[in-house]
Amino acid sequence: MNFNQAASLYKLGVLPSEKMVDVAISALESGSDEEAIVMLAIETDKTLGTLNSLFEECLRVLNLDVLSNKETLEYAAQHYASLANSGAISEVEFGFKVGSFHDEYKLEGMLWDAFQNAMWYEEAPYEYGYPKDLESNRAFQAECLQKIRIIIERYAA
Repeated sequence: MNFNQAASLYKLGVLPSEKMVDVAISALESGSDEEAIVMLAIETDKTLGTLNSLFEECLRVLNLDVLSNKETLEYAAQHYASLANSGAISEVEFGFKVGSFHDEYKLEGMLWDAFQNAMWYEEAPYEYGYPKDLESNRAFQAECLQKIRIIIERYAA
């Protein structure tokens, strides 16, 4: 995870506190010498009150405290796509992770398609109008997974 992705997850309210320090350490290992990042990386008090303020200072220094909603969703999708590519989450989980932000951020385009396909994958055996026999359901679900996989590949690139 990079600072762009961490900033987006922070804005979305889903960044675990331990990842704040991890992303700072990674930035230092990549050559950053920003004082705010150093301070976050070496902080021993792991309480959210301390880490949040240090992380927010890093975001200000890196000009990531002003991400647009579109940038926020794009960076979050990149993070979840990398998790899907590594096998840490499934295609369907990717769709539901990005879909969880729809109420506040109104997904559209490929992210909306990923969410829709994840829902269709899960609902295929139950909803009226979907394939009813087992073989058709499996084919329908495979098609949903393939569509999500294409979206994951786009965001992981």
